[in-house]
Parts: sequence; C-alpha cells; structure tokens
Amino acid sequence: MPYNRALSEWVRSLHVRGAREGYNPFTDPNFDADKLEKNEIDLGEYIVAKIPKIADRIRETYSEEKEETYIELITDRERDEQTGEIREKTVRIGTDLG
Repeated sequence: MPYNRALSEWVRSLHVRGAREGYNPFTDPNFDADKLEKNEIDLGEYIVAKIPKIADRIRETYSEEKEETYIELITDRERDEQTGEIREKTVRIGTDLG
C-alpha cells in the first residue's frame, strides 16, 4: 500500500486514550445513538441511556435556573372537575445531554 500522507496525519491527530479513560461517546464525532446495540452506555460514574420518544408521555422541560433541559415521564393525567384543567403527574427521568 502506498504511503498516504493525509491518512498518516489524521491517525497522528487522534486523541490517544489511556486504558482507564475508556470510551466517551461525546468526544466521538461519528457517534449515533440510533445505532447502539443496547439502549445505554455505562461511563463509570454515570449511565447514559437512550430515551424513546413517546408522544404525550415523554417531554423536555427547560430549567432557566440551572440552565438544563430535563426529560420527564408523564405518569398520570386527571381533569379537575371544577376548573376543567388537566393536571399531570410527572417524574423526572433524566437530563438531556444533546
């Protein structure tokens, strides 16, 4: 195989990870969550999970105070008989890292 200067420079530019550092999908420009074999990645100190998009059950809520977007699961809906308003019970299941 002939010498390929561009390929050689690209290989030298790659970040070399130590054995303890492991794989971090956020530093991989080719990472695609839709191609994961499992729905989660264990990064040691925390677990990153792919949350399915379920209409009317999963929603994103932005917190201006913490400047983060949370993922919530709507567990129940009730209509208030006096006002007619719909009240939802939710559980925060994660933080959007996208």
